[in-house]
Amino acid sequence: MNDFSVEPPVTFDLTGKDSPVKVTAHSPRWMRDMVEVLAHFAKKERNYDSSPFDAAERPLQDDFYPYEAYLFHDVARDLIEEDQLTPSRAIGAVCFRNIGTAADPIWTLQWAWFHPFVRARGLFSDFWPKLKTTYGNFTVQQPLSSTMKAFLTRHGESIPAD
Repeated sequence: MNDFSVEPPVTFDLTGKDSPVKVTAHSPRWMRDMVEVLAHFAKKERNYDSSPFDAAERPLQDDFYPYEAYLFHDVARDLIEEDQLTPSRAIGAVCFRNIGTAADPIWTLQWAWFHPFVRARGLFSDFWPKLKTTYGNFTVQQPLSSTMKAFLTRHGESIPAD
């Protein structure tokens, strides 16, 4: 893989699980690793200085902010083999962080990234109502891509000032 490749991870461990799956610091490492790969793609695409997610983050670290990520996946149809388990491919992720406290949470949508081939399928739009129900009036972290600004506008959300 080179700097221009976008090859999301594949696993058999998501077979039969609904998409998206919730990923926290207590989730299995392989799940956190998959989210990290997608965060790395977000970093490359948006020219971030650093990746917005590290699978090795642990709750006892001083700079740890609790997160809840959602890993979107789909059947890896191009990898299906007869009489074998069905593989799943990670196709997107969104990550929320609590920048408040456990007693007074302040959730922020830190980042979202979907593979270019699935961006027009409405996966994030379909999941948006659940996110609003779960996290209430959360904030969206800057900087925002033009695509995210358009998404927020379509969903009646205010655009945070730069």
